[in-house]
Amino acid sequence: MDPSAPLVSVQNVVRSFGGVKALDGLSLDVFRGEFFALLGPSGCGKTTLMRAIAGFEAPDGGRVLLDGVDLGDTPPHKRPVNMVFQSYALFPHMSVERNIAFGLEREGLPRAEVAARVDEMLTLVQLGDERRRRPDQLSGGQKQRVALARALAKRPRLLLLDEPLAALDRKLREETQFELKRVQRRLGATFMLVTHDQDEAMTMADRIAVMRAGRVEQLGAGADVYNRPANRWVAGFVGEINLFEAAATADCAAGASCAFQLDVGLTTTPLHCGEAVAKGQRVAVAARPEHIALSRAAPDQPGPVGAVSDLAFRGDATLARIELPSGFVVRALLPNASVGGARFARGDRVALSLAAGAATVLTS
Repeated sequence: MDPSAPLVSVQNVVRSFGGVKALDGLSLDVFRGEFFALLGPSGCGKTTLMRAIAGFEAPDGGRVLLDGVDLGDTPPHKRPVNMVFQSYALFPHMSVERNIAFGLEREGLPRAEVAARVDEMLTLVQLGDERRRRPDQLSGGQKQRVALARALAKRPRLLLLDEPLAALDRKLREETQFELKRVQRRLGATFMLVTHDQDEAMTMADRIAVMRAGRVEQLGAGADVYNRPANRWVAGFVGEINLFEAAATADCAAGASCAFQLDVGLTTTPLHCGEAVAKGQRVAVAARPEHIALSRAAPDQPGPVGAVSDLAFRGDATLARIELPSGFVVRALLPNASVGGARFARGDRVALSLAAGAATVLTS
C-alpha cells in the first residue's frame, strides 16, 4: 500500500433525507496518522458523513474507500473503524476494565491477550487506579477516557469521535483536548473528529474541513482557515471577523498584491489577492479584531474615526466595539498590558488602522 495514499477517501458522496441533501457530492481525503476535524454548524452534514464512513448510513451515491477498498458492501461491524459517541455509551453495570474488555471478548480473543490489551489501554488513558470502578463512580472526563480506551482497544485503523467533549465543562474540556492529542500522537493513530466548536477543532486537528449544507467550504490547517478564509461564509463562521466592503484601486493579477479602498474611508496597504480582481471591483476585506489598531483621534484626524461604544474584558485582552458615523461597528481586540485593562473608555473618539498584510481579500 502506498504510504502517501489517503487512508480514507470520500468520493462524491450524496445522502438525502426527505428531499434534503445532507451530503451534496462531498469529497475529501484523510491521511494516516492525521487528526482530522469536520467543523460546521448543526445540520451541515458532518455527522451524516461520519456515519457513512462508519457504515451506519448508506450513501445514495459516491464511494467511501479505506486503504483503497470500497466499503460500500461492508457492514459496520466488519469495518476496521471504531466510534466514540457523545454519550460515551458505557455499560453502567460493568467496571472500567470490563467495559474496555467487552468488545475484545466478543471478538473471541484469548483471555491473556484481552487482559494485556486492557492493561495497555488503562495505562494509555491513565486510569489504572480506577479499573474496578463503575461509570457512575467516575467524573465526566474519566468516562470520556474509558470510552476512548474501549474504542482503541480493538486497534481500529480509523477512530471516529462524534462531539465527544460536548458534555464536559470548559476547563475539563480543554484538559481532555490535550489528553486526546497526547493519545493520538503516542499511538500514531488516525482520528476524525466531528465538532461545532471552532476552538476545539483548531486546538486538536492537523487539518479541518469546514462544512456547510453538505459541502466542504474550505479544507486546511487551522491557521490557514483562520487567517486566510476561503470566502465570506467561512470568515464569518470561524472566529470573530470584521468584513469591510471595498473596491480595488487598480487591476490585480491572481497571486499579486493590491491596495483597496474600504467603504469606511480607509485605504489598505497592499493585500495579497488569491484571485484576479479588476480596478473598481467590489470585494470584501476580512480583518480579525486583533489586527485592528486604535489610537486617540485628534480633532482633524484623517481616515475613519469612531467612538468606543462598548468594552468587554476578556482577561488578557479587551474587545472594543467602535461605532463609525455611518453606524458600521468595528471590533478590535486590545491586549491588556497591565492590571488596569484597556487604555480606552466608552465614548472615547478613536482612529482606526489596519495592520500591514493582516487582512484577506474575499471575492465570494
